[in-house]
Amino acid sequence: MFNEEKVKKLNSDFNFFIFFNMLTLTSYVVLLIGALVFTLSLYLGLLKVVKII
Repeated sequence: MFNEEKVKKLNSDFNFFIFFNMLTLTSYVVLLIGALVFTLSLYLGLLKVVKII
């Protein structure tokens, strides 16, 4: 059966895994929003250029 040290190590590993997942998810969302903003600004910039011409 499990002894206490194994359970403690498993628990800390699990907490780290959750933290790492949150970090990955957050960076992914930030990247997604950044790409969206970049695309929108590019599109609006092109629209302005077209309107000037």
